[in-house]
Amino acid sequence: LVAAFSPSRAALLAAALSGACAAAGPVQRCDPAASGECPSGSVCARQSDEWAQCVSCDAEQFANACPYWKANLTAAAEAACSLTCLGHRGSQCYSIDCNANTTCVNETDTWSQCVDCGDAAFQEDCGYWSGEFRSKAEAACSQACHASTRLL
Repeated sequence: LVAAFSPSRAALLAAALSGACAAAGPVQRCDPAASGECPSGSVCARQSDEWAQCVSCDAEQFANACPYWKANLTAAAEAACSLTCLGHRGSQCYSIDCNANTTCVNETDTWSQCVDCGDAAFQEDCGYWSGEFRSKAEAACSQACHASTRLL
């Protein structure tokens, strides 16, 4: 997964995830039947009979975290927060759709990734993709990768 990101995008993702964790603290389990267990601005979302957790309804935090949740948690959080989880540049789109600024590129039967087809973003990212993914992204975006950095 990380190999598909440029070093700057990987650092940005790591900072975003660590910042989201630092801001929200560790994952907090909760009981959907109880009220007031989650911090202000968060709701209790049930993933399964065995698991429920507090999720932030802050649009930016939600957008950064939701592509990495299991489908049941995503659906519960979307309903509770009245938000829609959409993938963004570099996130998965195997179980969710990409936002309007990106295109979902299917790499394998188990992995798809949102790609920004804008020329500058595409050229920034494409040199860090595997050859197979790069070919599929080039076709999906009608672009050719001109980056000098290439993965083996």
